[in-house]
Amino acid sequence: MTLVDSGLVNFFIGCYILIILFLCIVVLRSQNSFRDKVIWLVLLLFLPVLGVFFYIMSITFKIKV
Repeated sequence: MTLVDSGLVNFFIGCYILIILFLCIVVLRSQNSFRDKVIWLVLLLFLPVLGVFFYIMSITFKIKV
């Protein structure tokens, strides 16, 4: 089992959240139609949920070699 510094993990989580927020601001300020903005925002806000899902699945179904 690999130990990782919790401060480093918090730093990367914070950077990830800032990137998602920045991309949301870029989408909101774009010249796209309202429907396109909503689609992009839903996709951007769904990314962290998808990442957590795949992380849990990778832990659950580890292949022992």
